[in-house]
Amino acid sequence: MRLALRSDSDKRLIHPIEWDWGSLVAHWRHKIRTSGAIARPVVGLFEVLVCRAGAICRMSELQQHVAGLPLWTGTARIEPLLGGLSNISFTVTDATGKYVVRTGRDFPFHHVFRDREVMTARAAHAAGFAPEIVYDEPGLMVSRFIEGKVLTADDVRGDLERVARLIRHFHDEMPGRVTGPAFIFWVFHVVRDYANTLKASRNPLAARLPDLLVINERLEAVQTALRVKFGHNDLLPANLIDDGTRLWLIDFEYAGFNTAMFDFAGLTSNAQASGKDRRSCLAAARHFVHQRRRLIGGGEQSVQIADRWPAAIVAKPGRWQ
Repeated sequence: MRLALRSDSDKRLIHPIEWDWGSLVAHWRHKIRTSGAIARPVVGLFEVLVCRAGAICRMSELQQHVAGLPLWTGTARIEPLLGGLSNISFTVTDATGKYVVRTGRDFPFHHVFRDREVMTARAAHAAGFAPEIVYDEPGLMVSRFIEGKVLTADDVRGDLERVARLIRHFHDEMPGRVTGPAFIFWVFHVVRDYANTLKASRNPLAARLPDLLVINERLEAVQTALRVKFGHNDLLPANLIDDGTRLWLIDFEYAGFNTAMFDFAGLTSNAQASGKDRRSCLAAARHFVHQRRRLIGGGEQSVQIADRWPAAIVAKPGRWQ
């Protein structure tokens, strides 16, 4: 966005300057807040209006950029794809088929880095879990569109065993597929890092952090020792697609090394599963491990080890609440 700034005193044009929407909000927030207490409530409404206008402008700019990508054949029909929380996405249909264009920047405070996301998405496709990535550039990647049903919480609960087998297979297969520096998603560290961000920004919630961090430390201290796998780490129902024949995984922003339990806890929690369903989910994943160990010749010792990994949660499902 290009704005011409004028001085408050004589209204003369000073100079044109490039502003992004974040800078614009910050500039006028300061002006309103320093103009008196009565005017301060205007800040919230102003921010909403500016951010919405900024989103519209940003969407238009992105659509123009997407239309100019070098991979389209013939006329490209572009439509917004709703649902992304930290990205803006589109569907694009050209003479060769339908695609999903996903755009987004790095969010270090969320531990999200787009180059790692692209690497993981490519590895997940090679392993048979995700659609093919046909193009990428910094902050943007293009994958083939999967015709199918985006799952809901009801869908996941109704097919929990099949979903559990898919996730367990993902855990076992992906460590040999990913490349580059190892990234570990350790939720207790993520919580501590969020706390540091809140402290640094002098957020009003910072006063509650000591008590919350004590809870975080206690939860970390009772973790059972488990093998490290490669997790998806963001198992919302909408990140699973059923094409009528098989399940697909999408959205690998948070994917990284972790214990298997985080994915199974997230999967069942996001699906609002009951305690009985949670135990069935773990039992299905454990059965898959048994079959896989025997298939690859892991022997009885491997099967016994596989037996133990969900034991603590199965025995005490209340910890999942």
